[in-house]
Amino acid sequence: MRGFTLLELLAALGVIVVLAALLVPGIQLVRNQARTAQCADNLRQIGVAVIAYGQERGGRSPAHLRALADDPQWDLPARGLLCPFDRSAGSDERLGRRGLPHDDEWPYTRLHEPGSSYMYEFSSNTGRNWYNRLQMLTEDDIAYFYRDRPANAWPALGSVSWADAKRHQQQHGNLRPEVAAPRGRPEDFGAPFPLDRVPIVRCFHHAEWARLGDLERQRRVHNLSMAGQVFWSTPYWERDVNPLIPK
Repeated sequence: MRGFTLLELLAALGVIVVLAALLVPGIQLVRNQARTAQCADNLRQIGVAVIAYGQERGGRSPAHLRALADDPQWDLPARGLLCPFDRSAGSDERLGRRGLPHDDEWPYTRLHEPGSSYMYEFSSNTGRNWYNRLQMLTEDDIAYFYRDRPANAWPALGSVSWADAKRHQQQHGNLRPEVAAPRGRPEDFGAPFPLDRVPIVRCFHHAEWARLGDLERQRRVHNLSMAGQVFWSTPYWERDVNPLIPK
């Protein structure tokens, strides 16, 4: 029986290498699709738990996502707070925002909950005690969420929560239809955003933002909306709804 020649072995090896090169991207694509589906499922589970919590608490939203995961009543396992794309397993204080404008600033890092990949923007905390202060709204937050009002009509610090501010933004934070050239004045705003496009939980771990250009076109943020739907957006979701909104 004749054995293989060196040339035949090299040819066979070359075929194997080519096949492997063709298969690896496909395997990675399938793996990424599975991870994306898992993140979407996590967001839906969080949405179900937030709704159930509100029904039990007279419409009040949870103070923290960890409060849901730590209580078996809400049927949200701790692993449901971890996006498969989050290499830090919930320890990244920047919440996957590296490379985005202001990613390391206090307004974002204070929304990090250890053990969670997700940015939660619907807390009922007002910051009236030490435990709540991490998610307390700042003056800049209030100026942003309530920009349909003059400054002398803004709520006082410690009187409103993120959930209050997000509800107000949904109802009044869009530009009025008749505004043609917005200048960011209070009188330019006052129209509502669609409930299914206002995020309350966000995941930034699906992209390496520092490597991407034209961030306003990158719909790589996974979101749970006020209406309980999962959707993709750019980092600045408001401009996805209405490109005329000034930053």
